[in-house]
Amino acid sequence: MVVCCFFRSYVNGEEFSSVGLREMLYDDQKGGYWFTISIVEVYLSFALLAYLIIWKNLGKQWYLYGFVLSVVFKLFFYVISKTHIFDEFFRETFNFLSLYKSIYYAPFFYMGVVWRVYLSKSINYLAFPTYARRRKYEWTLLACIVYIIAVSYINSEGSSKLEAISSLVFLPVAFACIFIFRDSITSKKRICRWLVYVGRRTLPIYLLHYFAIVILLRLGVFDILYGIAKIPMVNIIVILTITGVVTGFCCMADNMLKRYVPWLHSAIFSPLDCMPTKPVSSMTNV
Repeated sequence: MVVCCFFRSYVNGEEFSSVGLREMLYDDQKGGYWFTISIVEVYLSFALLAYLIIWKNLGKQWYLYGFVLSVVFKLFFYVISKTHIFDEFFRETFNFLSLYKSIYYAPFFYMGVVWRVYLSKSINYLAFPTYARRRKYEWTLLACIVYIIAVSYINSEGSSKLEAISSLVFLPVAFACIFIFRDSITSKKRICRWLVYVGRRTLPIYLLHYFAIVILLRLGVFDILYGIAKIPMVNIIVILTITGVVTGFCCMADNMLKRYVPWLHSAIFSPLDCMPTKPVSSMTNV
């Protein structure tokens, strides 16, 4: 984040100062690097929940309770964040720790946990459900409905309810596509090899892509594309093109760091590439 802040100042011809860095540190967005902080905070909450479930020998339904609790806490925090007391005493701390983002996105993480616990390893149960299994799916469905209503209510201030609901419809559709096509996605196909290659470099891509965006902004690429991207299909093509270019840039930078500065690459991105990998036969093995 510090290096990117310095790089942005250099490219824009601005003087790098500690004031600008402090503003970034106390900004909820962190110049785009909030995710690395929030994912740690969300995962720590999940690790604590998992530890209690194992330590107390609780049932796996407690993962579902954790999901419901994350939704309730999100709604509670939404109400509290609108008060004067929160602005006066807590807002700066929450900005510094990016807790806004952590609380907002935690239910998405726990929804994935619930999906994993209840459905992913027992998807065949849907065809021959017993009464007990039907009860589990009913609870899961109820939790998802509550979550969709809650998020739609919160998002209704910044966007229309139709947009909020339609954006969430994509989630079960994505899950359905994964299960429908999971057996036909193999490492023998070139596009799957590309996806696996990119998927194993998501951390370098995430940490490096802001450098590419700074360069594109400085060159005025987005200003040029803004006018032609208002047509929906053109917009999709433009987004995919820019995404492909930026992803390729990040992968090349990642390879250069790995080749010429291996100790730095290992320190920042972890030495996972040094571990032997097995061939990917299907999405169930990824």
